[in-house]
Amino acid sequence: MELLTLPRIVRRVTIKQGQETMVTYPAPGTLNIVTDLAGYGSIYQLNDDESQTWIYNLPETSSKINLTMQPGAYRLVFRTKNSTGSQFTDVRNFTIRSGQTTSVSMFGK
Repeated sequence: MELLTLPRIVRRVTIKQGQETMVTYPAPGTLNIVTDLAGYGSIYQLNDDESQTWIYNLPETSSKINLTMQPGAYRLVFRTKNSTGSQFTDVRNFTIRSGQTTSVSMFGK
């Protein structure tokens, strides 16, 4: 079974004839990314061991994005298309909560 939110969750489920199988997941939340700038960005899931796991690349042509995501801690890394170095990279940590919308503004917008 694959849950089609970000990050993708895949579970093996055994289904037996004549038996009901219940599978539960936390309700997703929504990420709203707000910026007027075109550029390159990615979303990473923050792990308990302080590492991060890539989960999504933002489209380069769209600056306003809404994504359905599983609850948890994440990081958004974004750089404008015309930037000349890494000092122009904006990094924002955020938390997704079940049933709630989280808005992240880039570069103070």
